[in-house]
Amino acid sequence: MSDNYLNIINSFGIGSSRYISCLPFEFGDNFSNQINESIVNEKKEYLLTVPIGAAIVHWNIKSKCRIGYQLLHSDAITCLLRFRAMKSLVGDTLKSDIPVWFINQHLYISASYSGEIALWDHNWCVKATFTIPGVHQNKIMHMSMDDSTRVENSLISNGKILTRRLSVSSEHGNCKISIVNVHFDIESGDVEFKLHSEISESLYFFSEMIGQNAMSVIQQNVGKQGYSHDRTMSVTGTIVEDGPFINIIKLQLNSDDDKFTEITRISSSGPESIVCQRLFNGNIAVTRGRQVQVLDIYSQNIDIILDVNCKGSGLIKDILFSDCEESNEFIVPSSNSELFFYKGDKLHAKWQGKHGVVYSLKWAVMNSRVWVFDESGIHSLYLSDMKPRETDDRLDIENYQLFYHQITCCGLDFNSDATRFACGDFLGNLLIWSLDRHDPVHCQSFDGLPIRSLVWGHDDSYILIGLITGALVIYTIADGTKDTLYEGIDSDGITCIQWDSSYKTLALGTTGGRLRLYRHCGGTKFEVVWDHLAHEPIKGDQDLRFGSINKFAEIWSLKFHPTNSNLISTCSEDQTTKIWDIETRRELRDPLRGHTTAVTCIDWQQVSSQQTLLATCADDKTVRVWDTTNLNDTSKWVEIAVFDSTDDIGEWHTVTYLTFLLNSNDKFSAKILSVTQNGWVVVYDVSKKSKIYCKRVHLGSIEGLKWNLKTNRVITCSSDCLIHLYQINEKQ
Repeated sequence: MSDNYLNIINSFGIGSSRYISCLPFEFGDNFSNQINESIVNEKKEYLLTVPIGAAIVHWNIKSKCRIGYQLLHSDAITCLLRFRAMKSLVGDTLKSDIPVWFINQHLYISASYSGEIALWDHNWCVKATFTIPGVHQNKIMHMSMDDSTRVENSLISNGKILTRRLSVSSEHGNCKISIVNVHFDIESGDVEFKLHSEISESLYFFSEMIGQNAMSVIQQNVGKQGYSHDRTMSVTGTIVEDGPFINIIKLQLNSDDDKFTEITRISSSGPESIVCQRLFNGNIAVTRGRQVQVLDIYSQNIDIILDVNCKGSGLIKDILFSDCEESNEFIVPSSNSELFFYKGDKLHAKWQGKHGVVYSLKWAVMNSRVWVFDESGIHSLYLSDMKPRETDDRLDIENYQLFYHQITCCGLDFNSDATRFACGDFLGNLLIWSLDRHDPVHCQSFDGLPIRSLVWGHDDSYILIGLITGALVIYTIADGTKDTLYEGIDSDGITCIQWDSSYKTLALGTTGGRLRLYRHCGGTKFEVVWDHLAHEPIKGDQDLRFGSINKFAEIWSLKFHPTNSNLISTCSEDQTTKIWDIETRRELRDPLRGHTTAVTCIDWQQVSSQQTLLATCADDKTVRVWDTTNLNDTSKWVEIAVFDSTDDIGEWHTVTYLTFLLNSNDKFSAKILSVTQNGWVVVYDVSKKSKIYCKRVHLGSIEGLKWNLKTNRVITCSSDCLIHLYQINEKQ
């Protein structure tokens, strides 16, 4: 497989921190990023660096200005840490002519989901890279570095080596922890990553370094749904007992064999542990459900020094401690947008938000201004009930917010020349983006009604929008008018909209299994020519883990034949793909079968002058390809390939969308690009029947996919509220 068949060349949206706590912060203090003066000379309390897919951007939340866009990795960034290698070196350790770019400067370490790791200087210039072994098995989601420094003589350069130790944790199933040494050569200024050891088959999660030679880990057999079977495996020679358990374990480096071994643990049962965090004084904070515990990890038996059952609802997804020495002042979020401030076990204050679940918290100004990441975007809140470090009459007490798409992106399409694209979301926002700008060029609200699908009009002057309520709306961009073409029936939501190749016929599919066709009468005028229940609910036994085909048989996707607009294909929750003859109002042939769960997307293309292919994908994790070249005898249509995405992705997933990637050259082998509900992009070569690309690029479900023939560009949108633009590397 190739790592660069697809290259992300730009991303649109705020950032990825809704799903992960991956903001740069100083170790032990949860202090947000401060951008170096060489990047921008502005007040740093309003500046923040966030991952945006595989790249980073710097935001000024006060001016709502995005500063820079820098690609760091080939797949989604999941960890991003800020640190200082060493604040100073004294005595004969440091000579005046030695390069000291890493002394008294903030540095950054980034990690991607597949295990790519890189170290960056304070100007975001790369200084060293490393890849955790086993790329296709890595699922990196947590990283921690020790806060100590060790200087020793180098056996190679005869100089001094400064060493920091990094622990990198994978998610899912039987977690793997990789211990990586970061060596700074004080004589030459070079940096090297070197794998020290790996720990696996122990159900360890969330490793946090405690100095050079110790770490704390969470051992649990509960967690992400779908992995309970992996968390009942053998641990240290014994079978894990049924029922959830959580153990907090301290591991110490054994000088005899240079391996980390358990020295003490504290055991309990209960809800999943979400947060494991090292505090200012070295203690560890752990959350379980709505419970917060602060642990003295240095004590012999890991003493519990604070135990609080917090108000609010939902799992605590992050926790933010102040810098008090007792480590007993903290803020926790609630699923109803509230923030609770505790002093010890007493609730001291609370703030009510209005933008959904809070996923991450970081300090902007210690004890007074906090970054909040929720379902809407980024907020900078002044906390009036907490005493700031300095009293200043000029103190800014305003709150700021920055958001574009909210809750989840859904509905995506290029305009005719692919210079712009439109994207909707589940809060009813329609945003039009230009490829050469980082902010939307046009915004329109649909009064909170979720947008499920959309398509540009024939002349780019309007957009047809399918709402989850079942309404079909024509939105005219110039004057902002919204004309309802179709009200819908009994909330029969519109799942997909498609033009034929001549823009003469418009088709839509619904959650009730209906196929509805309109004749385009010019301008924004349409008339219904066919309304048909194309996929009826199935009665009888079914696998109730998937879909709702005993109530509905949703049409998830439809596509006209590439050269014959009298034919249209529909695919459905009922596991079939049907081919319809519009003129006769009948099925052209028996349904295409083979998928074992809901068929989620379909594409139908003439891949060469001699061949027409139809491809489908489904919740069963497969892509199926049929040769449909012979229209005179459809009985000769044959399935020519089946692709399965399970091996590389590993975890449970579904395939949500697909598209052919074509070329005007008849000798070009058609490719199929498919995407998944957990953020992966997978590309297959049809003629070679092989997988050629597989990366996780989003941190949420991919809910939109478009390829443009004129520019050979691809866009995807996701529930992480990001849109990525890709360039295809044809040389692969």
